[in-house]
Amino acid sequence: IKAAQFPDDGKFMAKRMDDSLGWCSVVTGELMVYPVPGHHFNMLLEPHVRGVAVQLQQCLQQQPLS
Repeated sequence: IKAAQFPDDGKFMAKRMDDSLGWCSVVTGELMVYPVPGHHFNMLLEPHVRGVAVQLQQCLQQQPLS
């Protein structure tokens, strides 16, 4: 499960180089990028962590652990 954060103002979106945010150069296999609330430093703090938890739960439901 991979998640990426995008600031609400959208400025980051214009500056990024590709949809993988650079992770394709280090990840093997499929890379899934999901927008979540907050930014790098606060996405795991309230209230943003709730959005991250919802996204992770959705991913786990779609891809059962083997």
